[in-house]
Amino acid sequence: MSFKIVFKRSLLDFIVLLILDTYMIYVLINIVKPLDFESNYVGIVHIIEFLYSLILILVFSLSFLNYVQNGIKKHLFLFVACVLIAFSKLILVGYYYILDDIRLKYASTVLYVCGVFTLYHHTLSTSKANQMNLVEGIKTN
Repeated sequence: MSFKIVFKRSLLDFIVLLILDTYMIYVLINIVKPLDFESNYVGIVHIIEFLYSLILILVFSLSFLNYVQNGIKKHLFLFVACVLIAFSKLILVGYYYILDDIRLKYASTVLYVCGVFTLYHHTLSTSKANQMNLVEGIKTN
């Protein structure tokens, strides 16, 4: 299926995804940037933290686009795993920089472990030929 056709079919999904990505980047910048702690490498730490978060958001977005384009259950598992891992990172940023509450750390850990298990399930799922297309409801070859 062509990317243009997928883009036309799910324009609203792309707009919501773009708004969500922009908001998550904006929140991360506003949380991490103003914080200052004792280190000789504060700038480098901020850059690495931002790049890591940006990569997670990019993988999250690409997995969503992959699922929208193919609509296969295997790609749904990849998307759910990326959502769990990305939001565990966002909660962990809140734990590190905003509120030192151990419940945030536990919630982040549970989301991360669930995301890793979902990735494991994604790798064990069968190939594309045997998957049911969830979007169109037909067998794909």
